[in-house]
Parts: sequence; structure tokens; C-alpha cells
Amino acid sequence: MSAAGNLVINMMGNTQHLAKSLSKGQVMIRSFAKGGTASLTRFGGRSGKIFGAIGASAKKMGSMVKSAGMMMAQAAIVGTGFAIAKTIEYDDALRSAGAKSRATEKGLADLDNRAKMLGRTTSFTATQVVTLMEELGKGGFKVPEIMDVTDDVMNLARATGTEGAMAAKLMATSMRVFGLEASEAGRVADVFTAVSTRTLTTVEELAEGWKFAAKPAKDLGMSIEETAAMMGTLAQMGLKGSIAGTAIRRLATISASQADKMQKKFGIAFKDSAGAARPLIDVMADISNATSRLGSADRMQEFYEAFGLRGVTAVGGLADNVVQTDALVAALEGAGGEAKRVSEEMDAGIGGSWRRFKSAIEGIALMFGEMLTPSVVGAMESMKETINGWTEWLKENWTSVTNRIAELWLMAMTYIEFTWNNMGTLFQIVIETIALAAVSFANKVVYFFTEMIPAAVMWFGENFHGIIFNSIETVLTLFINLGKNVRAVWTAITGFISGEGWNLDLTPLFDDLNTVALTTLDIPERVKGDIEQGLEQSLGALINATENSLDTMMSDRLATLHQMQAEAAAKKLDDTQPEDPVGKVRTASEGGPAGPSGTSTASVAGAQMRGSAEAMMTILNSAGAQTDEMQLKVQKKLLKEQTAARKIAEEQEKRARRIEAERERNNGQYLVIAGAP
Repeated sequence: MSAAGNLVINMMGNTQHLAKSLSKGQVMIRSFAKGGTASLTRFGGRSGKIFGAIGASAKKMGSMVKSAGMMMAQAAIVGTGFAIAKTIEYDDALRSAGAKSRATEKGLADLDNRAKMLGRTTSFTATQVVTLMEELGKGGFKVPEIMDVTDDVMNLARATGTEGAMAAKLMATSMRVFGLEASEAGRVADVFTAVSTRTLTTVEELAEGWKFAAKPAKDLGMSIEETAAMMGTLAQMGLKGSIAGTAIRRLATISASQADKMQKKFGIAFKDSAGAARPLIDVMADISNATSRLGSADRMQEFYEAFGLRGVTAVGGLADNVVQTDALVAALEGAGGEAKRVSEEMDAGIGGSWRRFKSAIEGIALMFGEMLTPSVVGAMESMKETINGWTEWLKENWTSVTNRIAELWLMAMTYIEFTWNNMGTLFQIVIETIALAAVSFANKVVYFFTEMIPAAVMWFGENFHGIIFNSIETVLTLFINLGKNVRAVWTAITGFISGEGWNLDLTPLFDDLNTVALTTLDIPERVKGDIEQGLEQSLGALINATENSLDTMMSDRLATLHQMQAEAAAKKLDDTQPEDPVGKVRTASEGGPAGPSGTSTASVAGAQMRGSAEAMMTILNSAGAQTDEMQLKVQKKLLKEQTAARKIAEEQEKRARRIEAERERNNGQYLVIAGAP
């Protein structure tokens, strides 16, 4: 009878006496199930729902806490960065304003306090305030004057929708040109606000034309109101900005420089009794009256002959609108407080609230940034010292650094070249690796079916009784101890309700578990076949030969590189050589620090770096970076290794044919797999 048949009979005989134990176990399980399963199911279902809901809520709360924590961390990082950036921007602008106004330490502190106060209480940020203070400083205003003028500049900027810096520049220019004191800054702001709200011009256009018109108008005795009124009148006719400014400059220049000629032409006085040029606005009124009876063509001819093509449009417009210009002058002279009134109206809506809110936010950022300033400054200085240390180290070790860079570059180029030149050998390594993996896998499959599975079946047959007994014993012990624990929980609950306190003593689930010992599964170790061993030896020899060839090639190249670097550092540089990257090549005769050979340390570093570059180019440009003799040696070595590998493959093929012939002679009674143990 076969071994399998004996195994089955033995297993059937050994399991007869287990039937009784199984029957007893079934009775015990049914008895336990009737008493405890229902209660356990109800308790487990309810508690499961409760604890499941608690767990879900806890998980959700944990996710919310985690998200809130991440958001708070991100907000803290962004807020800190914003505060530091705003503080840097504000500090730079404040120091620039102090420098332009020649402020003392106390004056700078006064500007700082005033800017922060206005930033917290107005729709202008503190940074915007110090920016317009800087423009006033450029205009020659001292710190006390800046303190007096700042409010009026802010009113002009808000009333006309102009940038604070632009408004400050225009006011500073106007006050300096017309000789006005700082106490009259409100007058200037009112004039520009009034003219921009009554004509088709803007403060930006006024500022552009003011550069050309203000000084000539002042020289002719005109006031700031009269000059602004003339600019406004010209704007109503489309002449704005620099066009209006140059037109007024031309009219004023011709009226003053050619007064006698103009008087003869128009029959009006262009000078007063003291010989000074009359105000241009008065002259335009007299010209209008003098030419009022002329026809349009003759009138235009008179204007053209007097003021030229560039002035004819302006003089005609001013002469035709004398009444409107006088009315505008009167309005500007009576516009006291207009800048402040319009500014308050502009800030009364939601836009003003939003701007004040942003100013308050910047105030908090500046306060927080100032608290962080000492720490940030310390950290920056420490980082600066660290970077300077790196720089000094790089200067001191320039030669080593450049030499190392040259080595790394040469090694990379060598790897690339070796790979390209030995592509066939590397491909052969890949093929043999794949073949070895295939043979090894086939042998492992044979080993699994011929050794591992039979050993496992034999072990299972020998330990069948013990496995069944241990399984039943484990299940029974588990259910018995589980029933004990359910009853203990129920007893503890009822005792707690009745006032006896909470007394719970649980039994381990596998307590009193008795099992029989099983034999050890013994699986013989896999033995590699001849083909697998031959492939491993062939592949190992090929890999070793390739690595040795690469090592030899790399060592020769690095040795050549080091030799050329040393020669370049030792030789003396002449004037025809390029400059060193660290500094100019200086010899002892030129006053530089010279070494023993008369060449500076920087020169030696530069020479060695150039030596590294020259060495790399020389090595890489040589045939394969090796001499013909070395190339021949490597080729012979590889050929020898390939021949040995081919002989091994031929022997393996002969052995495979011999095994196949033996299998055919045995007429298929057993299976032999090549390379199997």
C-alpha cells in the first residue's frame, strides 16, 4: 500500500476517539449560547453604537483641532513676516525722511511719533506719512516745518485723490517758488483743491505744468491763486499739464522781455511806473480789451505776430475768458478750509473706514515688528557673520575647492565615457543577470513542489491529532472565559446599582488553555544547480573585471590630474596669463604679498585652478583618456573574460543535452529539471 494510503488510514483511526470530545464541546457551546449570547449581543450592540458615536465625534474634533492648529500656525508665520516687512519699509522711509530734513536724534524721534500717531488715527498709513515727510525734507523743510505742513499735505492728497508724495512735492515746490512760510501750507492746499474741483485739471496735471509756469508767473508778480487760475482756465480749453505750463512761460517771457514792442503793437502798458513787468493776468485782460474790436482773422494775426504759433492758442483762450479767470481767482482766494472740508467728506464713507482700518492694522504690525526688531537684527548679524566666515574659508581654501570640483567633474566624465566605450560588456552583464534570475526562479519553483510541499504534508499527517485537539481546546477555552467575563460584567453592574460598589474581575480569554506539543516542521535547504552556480560565477567574474577596469581608468586619470595641478601651482606666472578669479595676479615687485617664489598666494590658487582645467581638457581630449597601451591592455582583459564565460556556457549546454538524453532513455518515468537539486 502506498504511503499516502497508510497516512489516510492512520488519520482515520486516530480521529475516532475525538468524536466524543467534539460532541461534549458542542453541548457546552449550545448551553453557553442560550444563556449568554443574547445578553452579550444586546450589550455589545448598544455599547458599540455609543462608543462608535463617541469615537466618531472624537475623531472629528481631533481633525478640527488639527486644522485649527495648522491655520493658527500659518497665520502666525504670515503675520510675523508681514510685521517684519512693514517695519523694514517704515524704518527705511523714516530714516530717509530724517536724512533729507537733516533731523537730529530728537527730530527723528518727533517725526517717528507724529507719523505713527497719524497712521493710527487717519486714513493714511504711517509709511505713507513718512514718505510725504521725505518729500518735504527734499524741498528744504526742517523738522518743525514738516510737523506743521504734514496735516495740510494729507488734506490735499485725500481731497484730490493724489498720492501723498506727489501732493508733498507740489506743495513744497509752490511754497518755495512763491516764498510762502510753513504757516501758509493750508492756503496752498486749499488753492490746489479748489482749482482741481472747479476745472478740468487734476493735481498731477497741475504739478506737471507747475514746473514751467510757477517761476515765470512769480517773477511777473502773480500770486499762487492767479497762476493756478490761469492753469485752470487753460485746462477748460484742453490745454493741460506741461502744455499749459509752457504756454504760460512763453507768454510771460515775451511780455516781459519785449514789453516795449508789445506796448507799441497793442497800445497797452506791459510795465508799471517802476519799470517792472506787469502781472500776466492783468496784461491778458488789457490785450482782450485792445483787440475786442478786431475781426477774428485780424485778431488771430495780432496774437500770432506777438506770441508766435506756440502762444497763439493760449493767449486767445486767456483773452477770451478774462471774466471767467477773474471769477476763478476770486474763488481760489476765498477757498479757505476747502482742502480739509473735502478731505473729511472723502473719508466719511465706507472707503474712508476701510482705509482707517488698514492704517490701524499697519499700526499693530509696526508695534509687533518693533518688538521683534532686536531679535531679527541679532539673527541677521549672526547670519552675516556666518556667511562672511564661509567667504573667508572659501578664499583660504580656494585651491582645495577648485581641485575638488575638477576631480568631481573628471570622475563624472570618466563614468560617462567608460559606459559608452563598454556598452557591449554592460549589456552582457544585464543579459546574464536576467538569465540567472530566470534559472533561479525555475529552480525555486521545483524546490517548492518537490521539497517544501511534501515536507509540509508529512508534518501535517504526523500532527493531525494535535492540531485538531489544540483547535477545539482553544475555541472552548475562549468561549468559556468569555462567558465568565460577561457574567462578571453583569455582576459588577448589578452590584454597582445596588450600592455594593464597582467590583470587576475579568478572566484572561486564554486562561487555563492546555495544548499538546507538535513536532517541528523540517524543510531541507535548497541546493543550487550546476547551471545556476555557473551563471553566478560567470556573472561575478564579468562584474569584477569591469569594476577593476573602471578603477584602473579612474586612478590613472586622477593621478594625471593631481600631477598637472601641482605643476601648474609650482610654475611662475607671467603677464600673458589670465587673471586669477580671487584677484589680479601681483608679484612682489608690484607691492603684493609674495610667497617664497615671488608669486602671491592668490596667483598660486589661480594657477592651480587653471592647471585643473587644463588637466581635465588634456585628459578628456586624449584617446579614451588613456594611452594606446592601456586601451589594449583593457581590451585584452575583457576578451579573456568573455572567452572564459563562453567556455562555461558551452559546458553548461553540453550538460543540458546529456540530461535530456538520459531523460529520453528512462522513457519519461521521472522528471529531471536542469539545475534542480
